[in-house]
Amino acid sequence: MKRRFRIRTKSMLMMLAAAICFLPVVLLAGNYTIDHYEFGKIIVNGITYEKDIVIMPDGTIRPGPEDMHYVLSNELEEIINTPGIRTLVIGTGDDGNGRMRKNLIKDIKAKGIILEMMLTKDAVKMLNQTPKDGLVAMLHLNC
Repeated sequence: MKRRFRIRTKSMLMMLAAAICFLPVVLLAGNYTIDHYEFGKIIVNGITYEKDIVIMPDGTIRPGPEDMHYVLSNELEEIINTPGIRTLVIGTGDDGNGRMRKNLIKDIKAKGIILEMMLTKDAVKMLNQTPKDGLVAMLHLNC
């Protein structure tokens, strides 16, 4: 009986540890500070990310699109349909290589969303100085 309990407890602990380690969404309650950005790495509220991220209006951090060098419509659809979004800030990377198709830009503007595209380092500065209400940030961390 004791052995069975140990196995269940151990496997449950392993599952819990895996869930915590690979949890793709972090909730920041709508308020966050970007502590640091450098090529390939960003620190938000003390948590380090090494892949592109999307910060939603409620402060939720999600993984960025598969290839933010060229954002696709299906990857952006959920974001621009988020209730309460008023501004979309896109950090285009260290060298500005992140791109968006012109039809997507038109779709965003047609929804009345303000679109700001800039180098990620400039986006980080702006995000730390701007009220977060209604703001979504897509940040490309590499080139």
